[in-house]
Amino acid sequence: MSQTNLYRKPLLKTITSADFIKNDKRTLEQLCIETVNCRVSYEDVSEAIEGKAYEMCENGNVDNAINHLKPVAEFFESLENKNDEQCRDLADIYLLIGQMLQFALKYEESIHWFSHSIIVDDQYAVPYHNLAISYEKTGKVDSAIRCLKQELLLAPGNYYSYLILSEIYKRQKNFTAYEDCLHQLLLRDPENIQGLFKLIKFYEKNETNADVSLLYKKVLAVTKTFSSTEWLIRIYVLSGMKQYSGALDTIQQWKISDPSTTMVCLAKVYIYGCMKKVALRNRAVEEFVQRNSGKIDKIVKKCDEFGSVFGSGIKGRIEKNIIKRALELYSKLAEL
Repeated sequence: MSQTNLYRKPLLKTITSADFIKNDKRTLEQLCIETVNCRVSYEDVSEAIEGKAYEMCENGNVDNAINHLKPVAEFFESLENKNDEQCRDLADIYLLIGQMLQFALKYEESIHWFSHSIIVDDQYAVPYHNLAISYEKTGKVDSAIRCLKQELLLAPGNYYSYLILSEIYKRQKNFTAYEDCLHQLLLRDPENIQGLFKLIKFYEKNETNADVSLLYKKVLAVTKTFSSTEWLIRIYVLSGMKQYSGALDTIQQWKISDPSTTMVCLAKVYIYGCMKKVALRNRAVEEFVQRNSGKIDKIVKKCDEFGSVFGSGIKGRIEKNIIKRALELYSKLAEL
């Protein structure tokens, strides 16, 4: 019997990938050995292998995880007359090894594996995306752009990649390409809040003749489950329109949808400041400090997230006051 037929040997019992991830006690090494020895089909254990590989990465065992995966790659490489499914499986193994190296910040090494994944299956969009990230991290910006463009040709619905590509153009100061990229995104996904926001900021900064108010309305017309950044964008838009009551209503909706977030406090600090309501602003500052236990690192991280939408100037002023208050409150507690 050929290796190809052995590889496709059916299991006696059908077990889903989810079952493996949840219940299988075998190690990554055991799963890889069983795959190579044709005791299991790779298709049935691929998600379990991926999950266990990342678990090893998170525990600092990247090299060991990769050493377990390499024999699986060699197994697929040895198959004669590989069909499309087997080529995709091999591409997935190369991709997984590359992703683990990327996780470990070994970007140059990851480029080798992502490139192999593309060689095996050049119609597979995912490795182009990962390869673009590693190229960008190693300063190969033009190569990163080419990979992202190819990814979007293969998978034009990968909207996040438009945002990554637009940011690369922005850093290159290629503002024509930056604007065009965002327009391409919005043609495919008219309700992409981050894409709309990037255009708003671009037009506001460059004082173009574009109708920013129309973009504002498009942001506010979107109805869906919002991420933290998207909530902040909505509040930014409402404050830009001087609709402070609407901004406070939005903050309340955000608080109801995510009671654990402390970002609502930062939003209130800013809006109450715009409204000149000093007492309410100070109360929001103290609430934010207390909910973050006065920990400066947590405060700075949250302020950075806030600043990614509202800008470094506003973020700097708010952060300065909050850190000052945190030091006052928690220095007094330490003295007791």
